[in-house]
Amino acid sequence: MISEILSHSQQPPIIIILGDHGPRSTLNWTNPTLTYMKECMTNLMAYYLPPRGHLSLGEEISPVNLFRVILNHYFAVGYSLLENKSYFSTPDRPYRFVEVTEKVKNPNDGILHFHLGLALARQGNYSDATYHYSETLRTAPDCAPAHNELGVILTTMGKIDEAIFHFNEALRSDPGYAAAQENLKKVVKIKQKNSNH
Repeated sequence: MISEILSHSQQPPIIIILGDHGPRSTLNWTNPTLTYMKECMTNLMAYYLPPRGHLSLGEEISPVNLFRVILNHYFAVGYSLLENKSYFSTPDRPYRFVEVTEKVKNPNDGILHFHLGLALARQGNYSDATYHYSETLRTAPDCAPAHNELGVILTTMGKIDEAIFHFNEALRSDPGYAAAQENLKKVVKIKQKNSNH
């Protein structure tokens, strides 16, 4: 398609291919704090500009300013540039925008470890999943989902006391966390059953 545009244009065209968000492989709609915002907000942004147009874009151009810079450069319209900020909203509150600029610029690698832990646990690789959940908790010690998931693995591995500790930590961080409440009840029953034998 781009080749067609270039070959049939009477004058050098401006071509912009722009995505509205990144891949979102770590997106968590119900708990945005578990979303790796840098990956979520890394938009596809490809452009073909007539000679020397790329020089006006700079190194840190973002979608919010791409069209302003291009219109200013080629058509001298004089738009002022906006701050390069990123916002996130959830499906249940699409117009309640939360600024996540700092999370995009300075991502928390603990969130990546959390998602790696989830993937590894689904594959039954509990040893590596445990490592990645522990790394999450090293950078975010109050991450209730990481405590909960680690507790689930520890239960599976028969490490009941450690599992109880992590379910309690999940509930200390988030007292209303239903999954951790249920998991704690189950593991306490397992401990009681084991002590009766």
